[in-house]
Amino acid sequence: MTVRLRHVILALALAATSMPAQAQTKLLFCSFLTPKHVINHGILVPWTKAIVKATDGRVQIRLVQACRMAPPPLQMVMVQKGTTDGAFVFNAFLRKLVPSTQISIHPQMAETGVGRAMAMWAMYQKFFKDKADYKGLEMVGYFGAPDGAWFSMSDKPLTSMASLKTIKTWTLPSIPAQALKLSGANIVPGPAVRIYPIVSKGVVDAFVGLTYDDLLAFKIDKFAKSATTIPGGWFGASFSVFWNKKKWDTIDPRDQKAIWSLSGEALAKRSIEWDKTKEAARKKFVKTRTIHAMPTTEMIKFRKAWSPLYSDWIKTINAMGVDGEAAMTYFKEVSAKYDAETRATLGN
Repeated sequence: MTVRLRHVILALALAATSMPAQAQTKLLFCSFLTPKHVINHGILVPWTKAIVKATDGRVQIRLVQACRMAPPPLQMVMVQKGTTDGAFVFNAFLRKLVPSTQISIHPQMAETGVGRAMAMWAMYQKFFKDKADYKGLEMVGYFGAPDGAWFSMSDKPLTSMASLKTIKTWTLPSIPAQALKLSGANIVPGPAVRIYPIVSKGVVDAFVGLTYDDLLAFKIDKFAKSATTIPGGWFGASFSVFWNKKKWDTIDPRDQKAIWSLSGEALAKRSIEWDKTKEAARKKFVKTRTIHAMPTTEMIKFRKAWSPLYSDWIKTINAMGVDGEAAMTYFKEVSAKYDAETRATLGN
């Protein structure tokens, strides 16, 4: 080997060792729920892992579970400030900021998580993409919960509107709380992650809106003596998922495209894991307890009491320059389609 050839080989070797390593974007995603909740193990963990794989590792995501960087209502603010790069928020907390999201948590709007999430995404794309105020964020989709039930903590089931007036009932804030107030209930509202001390200490006599698997996740299953369902679904949560916009803009465009391919509709469809978990928990629940159906005569009363909720939402949306009634009708059409598909998939 000549001296010149040695020099060439040495130069190539030095150049190779001095080349920068493949650039990585590291993202921190905060989830305030514990690893046992289906939102984490069924939706977020598979979703974030799929992103890492789709970007060939150029995007690395650290998913922090049981994250305490901010309370549940302030998840959006936390990401806007850059405290963390990504998170999700219960849409009830966005009533003033993104009022369009509230229709997803009205009674009788969806029965499955997939139906709720797909309807949210479709409605957002059709009516609200340029009007929803996700300031400082890259909003990449929604996921949803299946409909919840009414759980009685005594041997007396909740099978009438009148039965709510003589007891205290926990429910989630915003629309669910309003719906119960309109029904004449005495309510104790609050976030689901803080329900255990309220139920375990007997502060309330019933709780409304959680799914059967939520009872297990929040360790309150033993307090539910019976359940009551209503046609069309009482209530199911929906969540907005987002990244900090400044951080998002640092991601390579090809990797942004890869993330988007796994978001939107693809993220909404991951809600089927919640539907599966609910169905499994429902089967376990019914082995030892009874699930009642709200009588038709009582449902007439409830629907009449709830009518202001829908008219108020329509007025709010009309004020945004969007046809509120058309948006609501579209949401219901999409949710009904995917509810039916999901029930068929689950064999239910």
